This record gives sequence, C-alpha cells and structure tokens, in this order.
Amino acid sequence: MENIQENLEQQAKENNGKALDAKSVTSLLRSSDAANFQVLAALTENIAEADKIKANAAVTIPSTDGRYTLYISRNTWGNTTDGNQPTKVLLSGNVLSGDTVTISIPSYGIVGVNSPTIDANYGSASLKDMGNDKVVIYNFTTSGVINPIITIPADNGYGSKPTPMQITQPTVKDITWTINGVEQTSAEFHIDVNPVWNPKFSLSKPNPNSTDQNALKKMIPNYESIYQLAINETNGVAPGQDYQNSLPYPSSKINSAVNYGTVITIPMPKGYVLDESATMQLNNFGDKTTITQDGNNIIITVPKGSGTQNWNSGGPYQLVGSYNIPMPNTATTYTADAPITIVQKLNNDGSQTKTWTGPTVSQDFYGANDQIPLGQMPLYAKAAYNGNQLLNNGHKQIVAYFGITNESIASYNDYSSNLTFNFDEGLGVTELKTPTIPGTSNYKYTITYADGTTSEGQVNAGNTITGTGVITNIVVSPDNFERDQSTAVDLPTNKFANQTTQSVNAFEAYGAVPETVKSGTQLVANLTFTGTIQQGNITKYLTSKIQVDQTVVSSADLTSSSGIFGYQSNTATGQSNVGYLSVYAGGGQTNNIYEPIFYYVLPEWFSVYDFSTDYTKLPDFVPNTNNGVIGTPKLSVFTVPTEISGLSRQVVKIDYSGTGYNFLAGQGANNQIHLNTLPDGTNGTYQGIIYIVSPTTKLTNTAYNPNNTSNFAPSGITFNPDWVQGNTSNLYYVGANGFTINQVGGANTASVAQGNQNDILVDSGVSDLYGSNEMEYAVRLINGSGTKLTNVVAMVNLPQASDTSFAFQLNGRPVYNGDKTGYTFLYSTELGNLKSNNDPDGTKPDETGYVPADQVTDWSKIKSIIIKTSSLSNNDRSDRLIFTGIDPNLVNDAGKTGYISTGFYSDTTKPFISSLAVYNSSTVANKVKPANITITGEANINFKLQYTDENGQLQTINLPDLSTSYNLAQNNTMLTEQEAIELANKNAASSIPANYEIKSATLQSGGKTW
Repeated sequence: MENIQENLEQQAKENNGKALDAKSVTSLLRSSDAANFQVLAALTENIAEADKIKANAAVTIPSTDGRYTLYISRNTWGNTTDGNQPTKVLLSGNVLSGDTVTISIPSYGIVGVNSPTIDANYGSASLKDMGNDKVVIYNFTTSGVINPIITIPADNGYGSKPTPMQITQPTVKDITWTINGVEQTSAEFHIDVNPVWNPKFSLSKPNPNSTDQNALKKMIPNYESIYQLAINETNGVAPGQDYQNSLPYPSSKINSAVNYGTVITIPMPKGYVLDESATMQLNNFGDKTTITQDGNNIIITVPKGSGTQNWNSGGPYQLVGSYNIPMPNTATTYTADAPITIVQKLNNDGSQTKTWTGPTVSQDFYGANDQIPLGQMPLYAKAAYNGNQLLNNGHKQIVAYFGITNESIASYNDYSSNLTFNFDEGLGVTELKTPTIPGTSNYKYTITYADGTTSEGQVNAGNTITGTGVITNIVVSPDNFERDQSTAVDLPTNKFANQTTQSVNAFEAYGAVPETVKSGTQLVANLTFTGTIQQGNITKYLTSKIQVDQTVVSSADLTSSSGIFGYQSNTATGQSNVGYLSVYAGGGQTNNIYEPIFYYVLPEWFSVYDFSTDYTKLPDFVPNTNNGVIGTPKLSVFTVPTEISGLSRQVVKIDYSGTGYNFLAGQGANNQIHLNTLPDGTNGTYQGIIYIVSPTTKLTNTAYNPNNTSNFAPSGITFNPDWVQGNTSNLYYVGANGFTINQVGGANTASVAQGNQNDILVDSGVSDLYGSNEMEYAVRLINGSGTKLTNVVAMVNLPQASDTSFAFQLNGRPVYNGDKTGYTFLYSTELGNLKSNNDPDGTKPDETGYVPADQVTDWSKIKSIIIKTSSLSNNDRSDRLIFTGIDPNLVNDAGKTGYISTGFYSDTTKPFISSLAVYNSSTVANKVKPANITITGEANINFKLQYTDENGQLQTINLPDLSTSYNLAQNNTMLTEQEAIELANKNAASSIPANYEIKSATLQSGGKTW
C-alpha cells in the first residue's frame, strides 16, 4: 500500500495536482502491489446521484494532492429560496487504505446532518459533534474509488432547536475538510434564519360557530369565557416564504428557537376580567411565560428562550376570564380601544425585532330581552377498556365512566338537577362512585334494582353509593351544581389486555359481568341530565344524554399476536455476531400467549452465533418476563436443506410447552438469536422468518391454511413444513426480516467446515472427542473481480498433524451437486506451494506430483487438492465442493484445531491466499479466518477405591466428593496416575481403610485406559 500511495502522489504531482482519471488509476493499480484494490460501493452511494451532484454542484474543491474532490450541491440552507431542497456533500476520488477524511459542517445546533454510512467492508463512517460543527469522519481500510454522499436535510420546522438559536440572521460559515490531518480549501455555507408567523385570535368558549341550538353564540356577563391566540411561528430555518398559509410545522406559541424576548399586548373590551390562576393552570407553561392584566390590556410576556417549538407546541395561548358588566338591555357589541400587537426581539440587544399588529378585539353580547339559549351541558362517557369490551369473568371492576361540565347559563341549586344512570343487568353494577365538584357537597339518590325493588339515600361528594343488589337505574341529584364547574372529562383509556382500570374524579360504575352472559352480548350504560332554568316567569328544561356500548368477551376467545424484529450491523461474509432475530411488541385483547413454541428460520448463508440450549448462556438473549416471572424455554436447533447444493438453513426452536408460562407478547425485542455470516455466502438479501405454535391462545397473526400458503412466507418464498418440524396445528406466521450479504469484491476462495457438534457447515466447527471422528471441509471459488476470469485454479491444503493441529484424512472425491464436468480435480500426497498474495498476475501453482482421482491408491494419504475450471464469470461462484474425511486420532486430539489453507489463481489476477498465517498477519477490517475445526471435550472423572480386605474379598468404595470434570480441550492431557494418587491422599484420606495406602491408579475413559 505504501507503494500505491507513493505512485499516486507522484503521478498527481506530474498531473499538476489534478485528480487522476479512472484510466490512469486503473493502469497504476495493475502495475502496483494492490492485491485488494476495490471500487467502493457504499450503502449510501448512488452513482447516478453522484454524477448529478458533480454536474450541478454550486461548489467544487479539489484536494491539494489531487486525489479527492469535494462537491457541494448548494451552499445555502435555511429559510431561503429552494430551502426545501437538501444540501448534498459528495466526496469523490481515489482513496488509499489507511486514509482518514473529515468533513466539518457548521451546525450550531441548528443544521442537521444525516448519519453517514459506508459498507463495513470498506471502512467506517461516523458523525460527531465537535464544538459548533457536525463532523463526518471516514476511516478507509480498503483502497479504491469512492463516492460517499453526506446529506444535509432541509429543516421542516418540527425538530428541537436551541432556545434560542445562536444565529439570528443570515450568516456565512465555512464547511471545512481534512485528509489525513491536512486541512483543505474550505467552502462558504450560508445559513439563513428568517422566522415567519401567522397569528390568529379567536373565541373558543362560548363557540360562536356551534350548531347546537342550546349553545351560546354570544357572550353574557359573568360567564366564563376562553379566548385563544395562536402565533403559528416557524423556527426561522424551516423554509416558508409566503408568510401566510404554506408555513412548515410552526409553533402555536412564540417559537423558542428565535425568541430573545417577546411581549404580546391584547387590549380587551370594557369590563373584561382575566382569571389569572385559571389561565395559568389551563396553559400549564413549562417555562417563564406569564399572562397578566393591566387595566383593559392583557399582557403575555415570553422571556428569552421561553416559548415552544412544533415538537412540543401544544395549543395556543388561552385566556380564561369573564365580563363583569351589567346585562345590556339589547344586543350590544363592545370593542377594545386598540389592536393586538406583538413585539419580538431576534437578538440579545434588540437591534433586530419583528412586530405584528393584528385585529382589534370586539365581543357581541346578548340583550336582556333576547331569547338567550340555555347553554350546553356536555356529557362524557367511556367504556372500561379500549375496544369497548368486557370479560365475563365475574370480576368486580369499573365497567363505565361518566363525566359532566356545566356550560349552561345557570347554576342548579337545591337539588334542581338530576343525573339518571341506566345499566343493563348484565353489567352487574352494584356501586357508583361520585366525584368531588367545587360547590357540590352531597348527592341524594334513588336506586332501582334488577328485581324491581328500590332504595334511597344520600352520600357526601366523593363517596361511593353502594347498592344491595344489581343496579339497573339510579337517579343522582347534587345539592348544588354551579355554572362553569365540572368533573374530570379526560376519562381513562385503559388497555383491555392489562385488565386494570384507573380511577379518576368522575362518576364510576362498578360491576361484575357474570359468566352466564354470553360472549358477543351487547351491554349498554347511559346517562341523562335534566335541569330546570327559570327565565323570568318561564321555566325551561335543559337535557343532555350520552350512552356507551360494550361487548362481552369470554376468556377463551381472547386473542393476542406476536411481532418480529431484526437488526444487522455488518454485511460482510465470515463475521460473527452481525445482528439478531427476535420477537417483538405483539399483544391484542390479551398480552399473554400460553406456552407458545417459536421457530426462528434463519436466513440462508447465516448461522447461529454461540448457540446454547441454556438461555442464560446465550449472548444478549433478553428472556421474556411477565410480572417478574422469567420464562425458561427449551432451546434446540435443527437444519432443513435448501435448494442450494450443500447448504442447509438452521432453525432455532424456542419451546415453552409444559412450562406453564404465559409469554408476554407486548414486551420489546426479546428472545434474541444472534447471527453469523458464513464465509462463502452469496451477495443478496435473505429472509429470517419466525413462526409460532400457540395451542391455547388464539392469535391474530396469519394462521396456517394447508389450502393456501401463499401468504405464509415472504413474497417469492414457499413455506416449508419442515421449518416447523411438521407442527402445523395452531401454527401462525409472525413475519420476516431481511438480512444482507455484501461480500468484499475480488477473486478468492471461501471455506467452511463441519465437526460432529455442528449441524451445518460453518466458519469454525467443533468436534467432541467422544463423538464421531467424521468431519467435512468445503470450498467455494468466488469471482467478484468485475470481469470474467479464465483458467481458474484453486489449491486446498488439508490439516496435518502437529502440536496444535490434527490430521484430516480424506475419504474420497469431493461431493457436490453441480455439473460434474465443470471441474478437474488433482490430488497430491504432499502439501502444495500456495504462492504469495504479492506474486504477479497470472501466477499459478505447480502441479508436479498431482494426479487425477483414478491414480489415487490411498485417499487417506492425500494432503493437497488442485481444482481447475475453464472460466468463472463476474459475480459467479462455484458449487460448494465438500471434502469428507476423518480425524483418525480424535480421542487424543483434544484442544487441537485443524485449519485448511486455500489459494485462488487465474490468468489475470494475483494469487489470493487464505491461511492461518495470512489471517494472523492481516490488519484488514472484517478479515475472514480460514475454515477450521476444534476438538473439544470434557471428561467426568469418578473416583473409586478398590482393595482386597483381610478376608480376601474385593471391596470398592465410591468417593463422590472427589468426582469432578476435567476439560480435556483445555488441559490437552488426561490426569496422570501420580496426580490421581495425590488427589485421593489429600482429599479422601478418611475413606482409606486403616493400614492401607494407595500404590497405583488406573484411569479409564471412553473405552480407553490411560
């Protein structure tokens, strides 16, 4: 790589500092040591988009060494012409492995930058906050031609900004960048801050636009009114130029992002009195905003940094008050003396301000001789649970909520109003909790029961009316119900799945729906208000009614669901723990799924990372937990063959059957199974799929239908019953998540292996020394070079016996399902010379001593194989060529690892060598270890004493306290005879008979005597 850099720098100098064209770069690379130079295909890269940016860039800056060019699509951002378009910053040029490029975007907490990405095969991209800048850092680990794009999105006004922002006027800042610490020419970047607003003042109570015949359309004296002022102000950098109707996501209140201090003055008509306490309570400011009255003027003071932004805007400013004036004889309009004004400072010293002069407030009043509407009596009702469903489980709980607000023109004194509640008998209502309302001390009531009997009584406000049977009707009369007073009106929305209800300050009916009420039955509860109002000599009646319907559900009919979540952090082949598959955020009528079984069908070319049947030993498994109880499933893994030669999919089974556990469907990502990518994976996106068997709980997920399985797997994939072991009864499809393989380009071999502890070919296999001595290695020839390759050759050197490796003895020819005439195989009893990654293009291995299969007399003596094929197209790869064999000395090879070594060669490429030595010396990111198998095993050693007693009888004494496990893979040898004697003498002396001593020890394991 140092040679590449020197040559690139030299040719750049000879080219007057200009970037080299593609032809020059290609020519240079073909003559250099660049064994792994690639064209980087970053995930965010779009060649067509990069070309468009280059052609239309507002700013173009070459690097000082001529290798890079920085293109900026537009150098203005904020509330400016075309401000709704993003700014794109393109880094284009010739990167060398080891390069670090930084690009600093002036942010000031205002300008956002999308997280940059580049495929992990080629390096890393990160985004950091440094001072007032957003700094993108590219660390490249592979040389090549790059075109990563940074996106600076247009602001839409929603997101959080500093309160207030530091920049308060159009400002010119600089985009700066460095290459390996060397500063480059900067670019001007204009940040335009220009807040716009569209204030609106209106009356909301009473509502002059109401269509209710009882609603007040005008004002009356001493009636609680609510005015509101919506500012509709943008944050200054969200584009919006017409100042009227096309504003992007404004704030209903003064926008804190641009507010350096604002005073709003609202002159009101005569007699208006602000209720400051009620006003502040209704607005519930979380800042230092105040609303006060000075004479007829209402003053809203919004100090620097106070206010809201769109994301936390809430509603407009609200003024609670009334008019303390006599009732006019005839309809009259009163008008304020001056218009509404807003003065806002845009910087600290107030040299920049924004002002608005609005309408003059006027208010229409009814006259004493008018037919004044009675006003409204809003009623509120809500079912016990969302979805308006009730369980017929006989459990006493809140079955309905009712609320009321007196917005009429009168107060109701001396029990002159009635609230009549009617309940279907099936609701099983036996109690009604009453609310506390200012001015109301107690309630009188008359109850009618399901059997027709009645009772009467009185309770203090806030207490519960308790019946002696099932209540079907109850009439409640408050002693006083004052105008403008109310119960709670924001009634709870309880989750049906949780089966818990929240109590509020409203009327709450308690009941128990018995099991005798059939599922599907509709149950009704309603409330009717009746009040009398005296207008002169005329008595008028105000009535209101509301009803809530609920459907009965049986426990056996409750449904739930399960969701899926997948995550991937690395798309390179041959990597460990690149992501996970999990269940996620289901639920429904119930959050409990009783004793489910999950099947995780892993995507092709992926395998389980560090699997264990003990969930506590699985990495980041996140067990499902329900009310403090942790589910303890049985875990297993099995394989299902695919249509790809030599490839099987792993399926992880997570089985809760027989545990009595209710799986909590609503939990976040849990039961995570982490994944590896296989070294010989094919580029593409593959689906991880989850199925669930739920024998007891019905699910709303797609259920298995043998007559139609088209919707039981991702599009283009056919459901395979083997994925769920044929367990299709009560089977549901949870969903799928895509996982991607994106192998680094180039021409190479990829290898995998399978020991007796592996169910598929993986990157690092395991064999237990007490298991079968059979094992497999497999190789694929891969062409990602960009061109068709001819006379392709691969060499495979098999593991040989040493202090750290076992000997792999070949059983016969390689196994594969492809074209049998497509490959030529040659075999040797000696290891082959793999050559070097730095050898010239077209280098091939020496075939001397290699013979075809018909000349092999003893397959166990073969140490090296040459594979030949006439050509390999670009992006093509060979079959999995599987070599089967044994470790003849398995029981003695604990702790040893057998690596295969491979090489790839063609007419036009440098050799590619994969070996343990090359892997250990490599510093390339996402390097891939050659396929290997490790021999492991644990011996359980049981100690016994045997001796002949004084009567000549053979006696045996078990020593359970000495019994232990001995990790053969870790210690590499069995316990020695002397070690066993010393251990017994030290820890079991009391078990040794008097006058006896241990003279010898025999160790036996797996049929072998040590």
